[in-house]
Amino acid sequence: MLESMPREARTELETTVDYYADLFVPFLKVCQGKESFVQVREFIDEIYSFYFS
Repeated sequence: MLESMPREARTELETTVDYYADLFVPFLKVCQGKESFVQVREFIDEIYSFYFS
């Protein structure tokens, strides 16, 4: 796929990295005690509603 459709593959990879970065940062804040799990869960629910609506 990388050789036959490099532009599309790049876009897919960038989207995947952005998606997981959006999830990693909130979980890091929970681990550091900066936010509660409930706050992070609400944030993740908002992300999912944005991506999948």
